[in-house]
Amino acid sequence: FVEGRSFPITYVRKLLDLGETYPVQKDTPVEQIMEHFSKKGVDYKTEWTKWYEKDCLAGTLSFQNWNTDDFQYVVQDGKVFHYSVAGGKVVLGDEVPDACAKDLQEKDKAALQNYGRPYTEAGKPSGTYIQKPLEPKIGPGGYLPWPPADA
Repeated sequence: FVEGRSFPITYVRKLLDLGETYPVQKDTPVEQIMEHFSKKGVDYKTEWTKWYEKDCLAGTLSFQNWNTDDFQYVVQDGKVFHYSVAGGKVVLGDEVPDACAKDLQEKDKAALQNYGRPYTEAGKPSGTYIQKPLEPKIGPGGYLPWPPADA
């Protein structure tokens, strides 16, 4: 989702709709290309921002596997605040001057890193992994065509 390195399909389609070519060399800065087409009415920043907010952020937020009820505070600019969520956005409440932002962030980091992961009684991560993954090759012992030809 990096601005200047991600190109929304809506942006690319608008460029193609212009029906105009641009002489690109291997050392042509992408910013130069974006600036050229911005002057033609297709603004990268506008298209990227719409895409990022609508598709990237909204998509990510809708699939979060943690709950805001699991957290008591929010840290902003090194200060700790009570918070609420309204309309899908964090609303800062009163500042909590006695709380240590660094300690809270470390605790929350550990909680988010391990959210939903099973642990043993000894506190060690449990679960499984593929002990014999497919070899990165095409054919027997590796990847086969799908659906199988004999199906």
